[in-house]
Amino acid sequence: MSASPNASSFQVSRRNVVRGIAWATPAIVFASAAPAAAASLTGGSGVEFLSASAVYVDAFSNSTSGETIHAVSAQVNIQNQQVYPVDASPVNSMVLTVSMPVGTLTDPAWGLNSDRHEGVDQTGWSLPAGVSGPTISGGYAHFTFHWTGSLAAYQGDQPTVWVQVSGPEVVGENVSGNVSAIHESGDTSSDAGLVAVSPDNT
Repeated sequence: MSASPNASSFQVSRRNVVRGIAWATPAIVFASAAPAAAASLTGGSGVEFLSASAVYVDAFSNSTSGETIHAVSAQVNIQNQQVYPVDASPVNSMVLTVSMPVGTLTDPAWGLNSDRHEGVDQTGWSLPAGVSGPTISGGYAHFTFHWTGSLAAYQGDQPTVWVQVSGPEVVGENVSGNVSAIHESGDTSSDAGLVAVSPDNT
């Protein structure tokens, strides 16, 4: 990519690790409901956003269409954290929801990859069954992605999501994200946060 985002920490708004419960992921907001008997793990172990960046790219080369477009590119660093004495087992699956500003566009091009192609082609990631792309509302594109694989202690993944935008008016708007995970042990964990879109630094 011609513009490498400067990493900045997510402003974490929610952190939750719960043992042995199921979780659900609506298209825009992640929510988990623990039964009364569920016990919450303590100490901060589990899936966590370590950092995130979002940058406006004025001349973004869409590798699929060959066009040069305006875009926002966002990357998050998701890690399976271990904080003694609470050990989180390997992560087997995750759901990532991301909301990104698109300005006035209603049908933007987008991708989850680092090579600027449209669609999802980053290892381990896919769209949910029956979903072909984001929903657009209020000037934002709302994405839901699934991941499968294995993340042991301190291992992570860095998905990159880009979306076409109408122009630089999106600078300063927030990109928000939620990640939820199911661990090998049956534990679940989640994290959420946001980061502002920075100006083009090319």
